[in-house]
Amino acid sequence: LLDTAGDVARDAAAPAPRRALAVRLLGYGVPKDYDATDSLAALLRPEVPAEVQSAAVSRLGRLRGGDAAGVLLGGWKGYGPTLRNNVLDVLLARGEATQALLKAVEAGKILPTEIDAERRQRLIQHADANVRARSRKLLAEVVNPDRQKVLAALAPAASLEGDPPRGQGHFTKLCATCHQLA
Repeated sequence: LLDTAGDVARDAAAPAPRRALAVRLLGYGVPKDYDATDSLAALLRPEVPAEVQSAAVSRLGRLRGGDAAGVLLGGWKGYGPTLRNNVLDVLLARGEATQALLKAVEAGKILPTEIDAERRQRLIQHADANVRARSRKLLAEVVNPDRQKVLAALAPAASLEGDPPRGQGHFTKLCATCHQLA
């Protein structure tokens, strides 16, 4: 069953939902000597459908033993925004993985600005005092303590005349890779 699930998960010709289902099977009720880490890590490439990548991240987060956090962090630069958020959620769910995340931020492998505001806040308000202290130190420059100053500095922009065609071009060029209009 595991061999078949692995074959389907790797089969680029198989439909993405079927591949994602096969990925979810990897790691369930397996013998202690079976390690799905390498099979799952191979699915965290840009050419693999997002649904399959997401399933692989989720399954890696459930595996015990091995270096799932290292595997997830190792491919960070190649992940898109959605997959990065999935990876962060998995890393924040386990104590040792959260420590690995903070270590990667300390080493400069992950920039503080690459962690979205919601997940930065989860780190800064973490239940573990050590994680809280490290997060506040590492993420301090990202969190502006005086939001009113920022609002005051940007207030003149609210009275400017809009230029929709220019804005559409700007959005398409800079924003559309991560965001959708409306």
